[in-house]
Amino acid sequence: MKMTPLVNTLGEAIEFYLLDCKSRDMSPATLVTKRRSLNRFNNWCQSHGLLDPDEVSLDVMEAYRMYLHEYRKARDGEPLSANSKYKFLVDLKLCLRRLHRRRIIERADFEEFELPKSKKVIVRNVPSHDEVEQILRQPILRDNEMGLMDRTIMELLYACAIRRSEVVQIKLSDIDLNKRILLIINGKGMRDRKLPILERACHWIRLYLNEVRPRFLGLGSGDYLFLSPSGLPCSADQIGQRVGKYIRRSGVPIEGACHVFRHAVATSMLDNGADIRHVQKLLGHADISTTQIYTHVGIKKLEEVYNRTHPAV
Repeated sequence: MKMTPLVNTLGEAIEFYLLDCKSRDMSPATLVTKRRSLNRFNNWCQSHGLLDPDEVSLDVMEAYRMYLHEYRKARDGEPLSANSKYKFLVDLKLCLRRLHRRRIIERADFEEFELPKSKKVIVRNVPSHDEVEQILRQPILRDNEMGLMDRTIMELLYACAIRRSEVVQIKLSDIDLNKRILLIINGKGMRDRKLPILERACHWIRLYLNEVRPRFLGLGSGDYLFLSPSGLPCSADQIGQRVGKYIRRSGVPIEGACHVFRHAVATSMLDNGADIRHVQKLLGHADISTTQIYTHVGIKKLEEVYNRTHPAV
């Protein structure tokens, strides 16, 4: 028998929804994203005196759409991207649908709300192998434990094309350096996968395990591979900030952080003839259409065909 919880405010309804998502085994990363998205909506509602979840009408959703359209980032004055606006509105509609299904809200006109189209973004400015090597050299210039650890992390990012959220979840038992195998447990979408590791990455991992990790060990270290100097596991934000700094310091004209290595690996592998299904498995994409964005970046094969067949060449 389903029990309808007592919910008085929109904030409480959102908290119930997030707990409901957690009980349905959504990944921690997904929950964090949903919380940020829905808290934005809740803050906007509070600023307009909307506190009751049943006050979220179709007109309210349309007004929120207009707010997102007109919003400008404090950092640079730029508008939200089409995909960001799409994600905020999708999260809201899914939340309201679940709340209605659990009889927390009565109105269902949210179903009439038309979502904007999402846009498949073409990855730009993918670094070449030489540019990646230039980025990889940056941490060692620090000549200390953090530099060695950061080089190891970046080598692993490049070797396995994994996400930063997956790096921080790696445990000692997930790596077999002799067989050069890495297990990703509960990756994005709670999917597991087994990946090969380049020998050069294994070399840096051994160095890190022998020279750095023992010095960082603390009571809260657990079995996690990468530790901060405080002894706690590294966070995804910490890694992202440091990798972004190395990219900027390298002089390579590219923006981004950890995902730069994913883009470089996927694009190069497809350019060099890898089956897109193998690249999909490496990247951990649930939908092959996500992997296909990299086919629009590498033009090596197109150039070969173009130079061989174009009538004006």
